[in-house]
Amino acid sequence: MDWFQYSDEQIRENARRAIAAGFVALKLKVGSQDSSRDVRRACRIREVVGPEVKIMLDVNQQWTLPQAVRTCLQLAEMSPYWIEEPTHLDDLLAHQTLARTIAPVQIAAGEHFPNRVIFKNFIQARAVHFLQVDCTRVGGVSELTRTAKHCSFTIRW
Repeated sequence: MDWFQYSDEQIRENARRAIAAGFVALKLKVGSQDSSRDVRRACRIREVVGPEVKIMLDVNQQWTLPQAVRTCLQLAEMSPYWIEEPTHLDDLLAHQTLARTIAPVQIAAGEHFPNRVIFKNFIQARAVHFLQVDCTRVGGVSELTRTAKHCSFTIRW
């Protein structure tokens, strides 16, 4: 069964099992046509796992800027660790606007960024907080190293 088709009870049970197995962070796919569904499911997971567990929400570039603003502000109540790829990866200004609007909620992005220049632009625009560099997408280990050096970012754990 596809993760997006899990019932609310199934995602709560999956969260319970993950915490019982020792996980301290969870990631939930969101970005459905019905954003109230995403908010409801994220809040229910927070209720199950409590405030100490990190919950990351992955939108997979499914929202327009207005959808992202509206939904992220609603999601803020459950204290997500980050909102990943909230809108299309090409839209630097949308990410910048969103980052300013939803602060202190933070944005993760980068797994689809093709090169270090895009990373630099997003960092300089303060449009992303967590960088997710895909080694193969940026052209290998050498370019990954250049990206890290060029962007001079700090890895957060």
